[in-house]
Amino acid sequence: MHSLAKMLGVQKILEIGTANGYSTIWLADAICKQKNARLLGLEISAPSYKKALENIVAQGLEKIVEIKFGNALEILPTLTEQFDLIFVDAQKALYADFWKLCKPLMRPNCVVVFDDVLKFPEKTKTLHAQMQREKNYQKIILPTDGDDGILVVRQK
Repeated sequence: MHSLAKMLGVQKILEIGTANGYSTIWLADAICKQKNARLLGLEISAPSYKKALENIVAQGLEKIVEIKFGNALEILPTLTEQFDLIFVDAQKALYADFWKLCKPLMRPNCVVVFDDVLKFPEKTKTLHAQMQREKNYQKIILPTDGDDGILVVRQK
């Protein structure tokens, strides 16, 4: 994800499912030298949210990273800014719902990455079915490790 963010030259990233902030830190590091860099993370777990905040501060990234605590399904409709890269690594069974809510938040050429789409086929089957119907998007599944992969989506 770090390399992808650097390669794309993104400035604004949305992360759905921040957990303890590990991916957040890597993504923020990739954009920290960009003008107007910003990463917005969403996390539903209180312990994970608190740990992510601690880790972000420990890395000195709090000026470009904001983590919102709460249910992404409720937060996403309230967002008005658009993003260059959206990384989805939250409740796998909700991926199709996240996709619908992310579409208005995508800048032109935005890339959306869904994690763990091969490891949890039952939980992500609704997303896969939705993607089959999406004709205006390029889609590719890239293997990551062993039995897993990411789904990368970009508007045509």
